[in-house]
Amino acid sequence: VQFRHVASNLVADVEGDRATARCYLLDFRTRAGRTQLLSPGEYRCDLRKVDGDWRFATRVVTMDQAFSQEDL
Repeated sequence: VQFRHVASNLVADVEGDRATARCYLLDFRTRAGRTQLLSPGEYRCDLRKVDGDWRFATRVVTMDQAFSQEDL
């Protein structure tokens, strides 16, 4: 089984040493030569600049459809 997680359409709004970002995500599973979309979703993140590096302060992941470890 192979699992792929694809992020796209990243948008970031930066104000000084703080930023908000969001992007879409797609989760795919390939098993026995067949690829299936598990669920699309979205990331919403708050970021902070610490010692010159951007760090995640919070991250909320919202999936359009639930799936479990057994689905992988």
